[in-house]
Amino acid sequence: DWDKVAYANGLDAARAQFEALKARWAKDAGDAVECMERDLDALLIHYAFPQEHWHALRTTNPIERINKEFKRRSKSMEVVGPGGLKALLAFTALRLEWGWAIQPIGSNSYGHLTFNKKHSRNQLESVSNLLIN
Repeated sequence: DWDKVAYANGLDAARAQFEALKARWAKDAGDAVECMERDLDALLIHYAFPQEHWHALRTTNPIERINKEFKRRSKSMEVVGPGGLKALLAFTALRLEWGWAIQPIGSNSYGHLTFNKKHSRNQLESVSNLLIN
């Protein structure tokens, strides 16, 4: 039901979908619904930007990418002291920033960030099977 909110065709449609979600889940998951409702403006902020940016703004992939890159760089450089590590991480952040500067958020290269329900469902089933077995 949250996908219907986050992937609606606009802010008004998203708010309408949230009201439907709230009506359906308030009884069984009232605390979660209250939490989402309290932060609804922040959760729907991507609708304030041009529509061609929505796909990139709805994902946490850029944040996860930075964290993964920092971990990768710092783990392989365990012998580097704190000062050197700070310089390495600063360089990595600047390199990532440069990549974002030359690749605008509205470019077609972010098409892979589109939500894929089938792929996500397959991942969830794989994880569920591992946990059960």
